[in-house]
Amino acid sequence: RSPGCRPTEFFLSFQIWMTVGTLIAAGQIVELFVGRRYAVRCMTLLSCIPGIMNMSITAKTDSMTVFMQLVMLLFLLLYIRRQKSAYLVLAVDAYLMTLVLKPTALVFSTAAAGMAGLYILLTRLLKFRLKGKVFFLPVFI
Repeated sequence: RSPGCRPTEFFLSFQIWMTVGTLIAAGQIVELFVGRRYAVRCMTLLSCIPGIMNMSITAKTDSMTVFMQLVMLLFLLLYIRRQKSAYLVLAVDAYLMTLVLKPTALVFSTAAAGMAGLYILLTRLLKFRLKGKVFFLPVFI
C-alpha cells in the first residue's frame, strides 16, 4: 500500500466540507432574518436530520447541489435586504452552478429562484444597473 490518502478519500472530505458549508449557509439565512442565536439552533437541528448528514458520506453531487442552492437563496435574500446588484449576479452564478451539478436541479433551483424572482419583480425591488462599459468584447475587424 502506498503512503498517503486513497483517491476516494479526497472526494469524501470534499463532501463533508460541502455539508458543513450547507449548515453554515442555512445559518446565514436564518441570521439574516432572526439573529445569530436562532441561526446556531437552526444549524444544530439541521445537523440532526439524517437525510442531510447522509449526503456527506455518499459519493454523489447532492451535497454540492444543496449547498449551491442555499447559496443562491442567500444571495437573493441579501439582494432583497441590501439592494446591491452584486448579490443578484452572485445568485445567478450559483443558479447556473446548480444546473451544471445535477440535471434534476433544474426543477428545484428554478422553482426557488423563480419564486424569489417573482417577489423581486412584484415588489419592484429590481434596480440593476451596469457600471462601466457594456460592450467589453474586442472587435476583430
